[in-house]
Amino acid sequence: MALKWERAYYPKDDMDITVSEALEVRRRNAGEYRENPCYNSREDYNEGLGIKLTPVDNSTNYKVDYFRKYGKGEIWGEYNRKTEQKVADDVGINNSTSKYTLVAMRVKSMINFLSNTIANDKIASRQMMIETVEPLDRKNLDIGDVLIHHKPEFHRKTTTIFVKDSGRKPNYKLSDSNIDSISNWIYDIMKIEHDLITNWDKIRPLLMRDWKSFDNSTKRKISRLKEHEEKKKNFGITGLEETDQEREIRETREKVKNFKETGFEETDQEREIRETNEKEKNLKETGYEDTNQERKDREEKSKFRKLQTERENDRIKLEQEKLDYHGRAHRTIFQWDLTYNRIDRILSNKEIKEIIRLRKLTNEENFWKWGHSKISWGQRGIPFGPGVPLNQSNLGKVKLSLEEFYKLVERCEGHIERIKDEVARVLEENKRKNAEQLRLQKERNLAEIGLSLTDYERAAHERTEDLRLQKERNLAEIGLSVTDSERAALSLKSDTFIQNCKQRLTRIYEYCNDFMNDLTPLFHSFLENKSDRKIIPEENRPDLIENLRKTRLLIRETQMTAQGLVNSDELWRSLRKDFIDSQNNAETIFQDIYISIDRYSKIGESVRNILSYFRIGNVKNKITENGNGYGFIYTPEGQDIFFHSSTLRGIKFANVLTESSVLFIDEESKKGVAAKLVFMAGFITNFQ
Repeated sequence: MALKWERAYYPKDDMDITVSEALEVRRRNAGEYRENPCYNSREDYNEGLGIKLTPVDNSTNYKVDYFRKYGKGEIWGEYNRKTEQKVADDVGINNSTSKYTLVAMRVKSMINFLSNTIANDKIASRQMMIETVEPLDRKNLDIGDVLIHHKPEFHRKTTTIFVKDSGRKPNYKLSDSNIDSISNWIYDIMKIEHDLITNWDKIRPLLMRDWKSFDNSTKRKISRLKEHEEKKKNFGITGLEETDQEREIRETREKVKNFKETGFEETDQEREIRETNEKEKNLKETGYEDTNQERKDREEKSKFRKLQTERENDRIKLEQEKLDYHGRAHRTIFQWDLTYNRIDRILSNKEIKEIIRLRKLTNEENFWKWGHSKISWGQRGIPFGPGVPLNQSNLGKVKLSLEEFYKLVERCEGHIERIKDEVARVLEENKRKNAEQLRLQKERNLAEIGLSLTDYERAAHERTEDLRLQKERNLAEIGLSVTDSERAALSLKSDTFIQNCKQRLTRIYEYCNDFMNDLTPLFHSFLENKSDRKIIPEENRPDLIENLRKTRLLIRETQMTAQGLVNSDELWRSLRKDFIDSQNNAETIFQDIYISIDRYSKIGESVRNILSYFRIGNVKNKITENGNGYGFIYTPEGQDIFFHSSTLRGIKFANVLTESSVLFIDEESKKGVAAKLVFMAGFITNFQ
């Protein structure tokens, strides 16, 4: 059984993310998760021992989503195997088999919790009375893995913890003859399940119970050891053991002390029994030892987290439903464009107006952003559901609720299906009429010339009839009226033709994607956050903002159109039939489609227009000083422009490479010309 994780470290944002958040990144990247990999923990990543993870989506099989190791035969799979061996060596396990690398990851996970997490956890820190935690050399099996320094009121100063698992045990044995050895805890995790060992919230209750058992045992051992040493000390001083009178006086003093602490007289044994009963009662009620108020607070927090989870699940469900209808709206309009010239009054004026209304909706500038944004929430945490108007997520100028929008999409899909069915019926009817006219024409010709067939001619006629029947069978099976040999040859040619067509459309999509990647920081600064608008010279501001809006809409629509064509099975079936009938005709049809998209996506011109508002240069050098970063940009005119790390947008200063192409806006300052805004622009600078 492999290890699973419920959370992962995301280096891009330097934070832990959940499985649902990682799967959302995958959805935004069209089913792939290549924006930035995630790791099992921040501590392991910073040490160069991070295991790369990938999220597993179990939404279709009713299982829980989780993270697992990335790949088994891919490049990252090889990376993880090497990293696991490094982890094994790091915790003192030199065997590189899969069994012991898995043990090493379990041990490393537990050591991470003990070294970094436990001291910052309120419950664990209180119960263990932790003052500081000191990590030790985990590779050295002659010492422990973690040294815990306790608060002064604790009954001992330190506890050394060694994590034991199958194939990993200490090179020393414990002894009850001294306090240091008694305070050494060999924590055996061999029987702990994989699902617990990677999740702090799940392992903490078990760890606290194990700790309490060890701590109580340690108290008894230390008490016996101190009592024995005290007797030895008294015997060495007086030469005799404590008398009954002396013992009675000591016990009386202890009772007085106990009375001050508890309000009534009780022996140590009675107090220990009472405290044990109280703690066992709390343990049964809460799963770990805490006060009634703490338990009440924990229950309230648990209810709040449960409510938050339910709301988050509702939000994700509504968001996915909205995204699904968003895509269906685009596909419906695309199918309408393919079939609108064959209407022949199939639809009523009202139905046509509904499709036109949907087209107007999809052409709204914020329609793409609305479909891919998170759902807005009401004041009481209730999502805007069916029938409730949206606030800032209104569908453009057409004010629709979600329920009205969903119904409009479903009605328009029904209209398109009616068009398809009617067109198919008309084509079949025309085909039948043509066949009937041909048969009647042959009968008229036979009657006019009085043709009578010989046996040889009749046999040839029968062979021709057999060939005709075969073609009709092929037509019914694959939609092509050809023989088997002809079908094989034409199928091979048509496959190559279709593949080339799809590749050309895919290049347009990738071309748009490159533009979107480079221009996204500009869109973010000037159209979404709008925080940098004031830096643009006032006379250029209106034109640049308008150009950015139009360019973003142009790129998105071109992407959607190209992707819709690539995924349209109906288009490729139709084009394949056209290719069989006439190769030149099919090539002409596709060329018209390709040119219409290419003509429609005048992205290069729009980008050149945007670039005219910026200066272009390359990073010359970078300097990091006193925690701050700055550098210089050299321009084609030979001018060096100063820039500070705070002026960068869309990239961190540490990730800027020398010779990188940049766009910037500058101004004259007391110290010279300095950049006010800097954007990375590797691809789009080709269009200056």
